[in-house]
Amino acid sequence: MPEFITNLLSSGPFIPHGHCYLWNTPLVWLHLLSDALIALAYFSIPLVLLYFVKNRKDLPFKKIFLLFSAFIIACGITHLMEVWTLWHPTYWLSGSLKALTAVVSVFTAMTIVPLVPQALALSSPAQMENANQELKIQIAERERAEAALRSAYDDLELRIQERTTELAQANQELKAKVAERQRAEVMLQETTVLQRAILDSANYTIISTTVDGTIRTFNKAAQEWLGYTEAEIVNQVTPAIIHDPEEVVLRAQELSQELGTLIEPGFEVFVAKARRGEPTEHEWSYIRKNGSRFPVELSVTALRDGSNNITGFLGIGNDITDRKQALTALRESEERLQALIDNAGSVIYIKNPQGQYILINRQYETLFHLEREKVKGQTDHDIFPKEIADAFRENDLKVLVAGVPIESEEIAPQDDGLHTYLTIKFPLFDRDGKIDSVCGISTDISDRKQAEIQLRQQEAFLKSIYDGTEQAIFVVDVSADGELRYINFNPVSERYAGVTNAQIQGKTPEEAFGEALGLAVRQNYERCLQAGTSITYEEQLDFEFHVIWTLTTLVPLRDERNQIYRIIGTATNITDRKKAELELQQQKQDLARSNDELQQFAYVASHDLQEPLRMITSYLELLQRRYKGQLDDKADRFIDYAVDGAARMQTLINDLLGYSRVGSRGQDFVRVECEAVLQSVLRNLQVAIAKSNATITHDPLPQVNADVTQLTQLFQNLIGNAIKFRREDPLQIQIGAKRTNGKWLFSVRDNGIGIESQYAQRIFVIFQRLHSRTDYPGTGMGLAICKKIVERHGGTLWVESVPGEGSTFYFTLPDSGDISS
Repeated sequence: MPEFITNLLSSGPFIPHGHCYLWNTPLVWLHLLSDALIALAYFSIPLVLLYFVKNRKDLPFKKIFLLFSAFIIACGITHLMEVWTLWHPTYWLSGSLKALTAVVSVFTAMTIVPLVPQALALSSPAQMENANQELKIQIAERERAEAALRSAYDDLELRIQERTTELAQANQELKAKVAERQRAEVMLQETTVLQRAILDSANYTIISTTVDGTIRTFNKAAQEWLGYTEAEIVNQVTPAIIHDPEEVVLRAQELSQELGTLIEPGFEVFVAKARRGEPTEHEWSYIRKNGSRFPVELSVTALRDGSNNITGFLGIGNDITDRKQALTALRESEERLQALIDNAGSVIYIKNPQGQYILINRQYETLFHLEREKVKGQTDHDIFPKEIADAFRENDLKVLVAGVPIESEEIAPQDDGLHTYLTIKFPLFDRDGKIDSVCGISTDISDRKQAEIQLRQQEAFLKSIYDGTEQAIFVVDVSADGELRYINFNPVSERYAGVTNAQIQGKTPEEAFGEALGLAVRQNYERCLQAGTSITYEEQLDFEFHVIWTLTTLVPLRDERNQIYRIIGTATNITDRKKAELELQQQKQDLARSNDELQQFAYVASHDLQEPLRMITSYLELLQRRYKGQLDDKADRFIDYAVDGAARMQTLINDLLGYSRVGSRGQDFVRVECEAVLQSVLRNLQVAIAKSNATITHDPLPQVNADVTQLTQLFQNLIGNAIKFRREDPLQIQIGAKRTNGKWLFSVRDNGIGIESQYAQRIFVIFQRLHSRTDYPGTGMGLAICKKIVERHGGTLWVESVPGEGSTFYFTLPDSGDISS
């Protein structure tokens, strides 16, 4: 109930009525004085009527006069509210008072209509007065007759005959008076019936009680609404029958606080204010005989006699079930509407024709950091910069003038800068069909606008690429029946094909390039459609005036149904590359043939030179043994030179033979334990290791697919080199292995003499030496053989070295068995 009163007295989002007069002072005073004088007249008329009713005790239909008084007072109050709402927009209170006026007026009209025939049947005041005067005369005559009768009683016997006639005449007159009195009683009964008819015809519960709360009347509407008969209710106490005791207790507490005196729960709760002459109106729950409830608005009035003493109380109850349901539905509807607009992602607001805000949603509050209560009554010029506010107002006026929705783009400032909104503004109409406000719904499209800008920039960028690239770009449409037709060619495509974009559009490959070339091109397009994904291929295009090779990529595009509707192709002219590849392929074939011939020559040469070289070496050694010391020193020296040269020649031929056999006479690859290979190498080199006092360590070594003989030769050559090229310091050799990127990386690290960086590649070339044979013996073939072995196994060999500190030789071997001999 307090919430209802608060809402009733609240101004809400409404504006004072004076705004309708634009606060025109003469116009405002005109309405103020007119309504005030009308209200004064309305209040004075009931006073006269009440004074008249009070002083005319015999006046019939007093209730009608009271209803007329209530009706005129209610009309006066509505005119006072017209003055009040000029400054205070409590329209709910104003509307409620008007509703009360409507109820009283309708009730008065409904009450007076049935009384018209009865009122017409009543005697006029003049007739009543004449009858009353005649009755008084008759009574006086009767009294005189009785007096005469008593005075003549003693002389009765003498005058009895004389007086018999007079007595009979007097008796007739008395009968006439009695008949007149009976008629008066009938009229009184008719008045009572009229009162009862008024009570029973009312569409309200009308219950009258005595001063102590005993029910005296219980009208027909009360019987129908509550389900009790008049006999069940009359002479009972109201609270004990039709009221909720808890409501009575609660109301007693409220009244005790309001009136400052203790009010006990009971009948006094209903009449406490009426006893004080104060209007009392309160919402209660009436309990029907079947236990169900319905809400009523109960008005209680004290009944007083001519001396202003309270003789009882009258309670009029109005069933407000429909009104409560309507208010509840309205409140729920308003709550749903407010929740809907508050949870909308768009900015929603309503403004009156003057541009003042009536309503905003939560999104408006969030984006512009404004509270809705502070925004109400303000205009855009109070909130936004003038230029932006002017634009908003201009769009509002367009809606007010056109009377139809208008869509526009508006700019509004936010924390991160100006945002673009797509705004739809439309008019809202009152009951008379006049525009009373403008509603706006604004959706932030800043991201979309930025995306459109970026899209235009991207389109321009793509067009510059499309037109300026050196690649041919073409677009092929794929129809529903699978037919392929060209849509677009860029300039490079036009140059390649020798046709313009206009000439190619809408044509099939066969129509564009002829049957043979068109069929070949179509097959590639259909291959892309079958794959459902991008494909890249090389193709030779035999155009009418030239032949080119292209590297072509086809990309299928899919629609929302995941169906391919278009193919975008790019083609790069690789004619020069294809020519170079053909030339390179020819060179490779020539080189392979040359290498085969060289290998064969080296093998044959080294093999065929072995026999004569052994003969030369044997005879030179024979000369050295037989004639040493028999010739002069010079001859001995020459013979030593010849023997040494023959021996070196034989070593060189053997190394050359070994180098040539790496690729041609190698064994098949098998799974090899590198640990076992290393141990075999260390046994082979144990004399050199002991002589050099070398310390050799190693990491755990893996299994690899390799030629075991060549792998042994590889480790032996690398470790042997480390022993050969050592310093005076104790020799340290570390052999490592780790897996990286699907390969095994081996390392042979030493602390020997090291190598200058400029010679890091030279040492792997055959017959290349960095030192004289007197310093370090050898033919310069060892590392070349190692390099060829590693390359045969699909790996790489290189060295990292610091002169004076040592060297590390690295080589890689595949970790899979996909390398064949």
